[in-house]
Amino acid sequence: MRSDMSKTSWSFLMVFGLLLALGCAPLASGQNSSGQKTGYANTNLRSVPSGAKMKFKGVVIRRDADTFTVRDRSRADYQVLLTDDTSIKTYGGFFRGGKRYAVTDVLRGLIVEVEGRGNNEGHSRG
Repeated sequence: MRSDMSKTSWSFLMVFGLLLALGCAPLASGQNSSGQKTGYANTNLRSVPSGAKMKFKGVVIRRDADTFTVRDRSRADYQVLLTDDTSIKTYGGFFRGGKRYAVTDVLRGLIVEVEGRGNNEGHSRG
C-alpha cells in the first residue's frame, strides 16, 4: 500500500514540477541579460524625414519622459517627440473644439492621431 502512495506522490510531484517549469519559461524568455524586457524592441521603427509633414493614427505602445511610440495599422512604429508646443486634445466634431489635456495624460494603450513634422533625428514632433 505504501509503495502505491509513493508512486502517486512521485508522479504528482513530477507533473507539478514540469508545469511549474513550463509556466516560468515565458517570464525568463521575456528579458535580456541586463534584466530589461525585450518586448518593446522597435525593429520596425520608421523615421520621418526632416521637415516632412505627417499625420497618422495609432496606439501608444511606449511612453518615455519626452517621447512616446505610436504603432499604426500597418504595424509601423513612429517615435513622437513631446515639446512645449505639443497640443493634446480630443476631437470635438464639426462645430466645437476638442477638450485640451496635459502631456502627462498620454499613456500606453491610448489611441491617438498624431500630426506634426519630422526633425533631424527622424522623430515626429507632435
